[in-house]
Amino acid sequence: MLTEHVPLYDSHHRTQLQLLQTPGLPAGRKALTSREAERAQAVLDKIRGTSA
Repeated sequence: MLTEHVPLYDSHHRTQLQLLQTPGLPAGRKALTSREAERAQAVLDKIRGTSA
């Protein structure tokens, strides 16, 4: 991964976090969204050389 991908993954991560705040979000959708947020954060951590 290159640092040029950071904006894409950062945007995706923020979008997933916003979706998790949606009232009445079904449990299945919430689980999927949570996994997507975690995946995007893991990619960002790898690109930045950090870990959560």
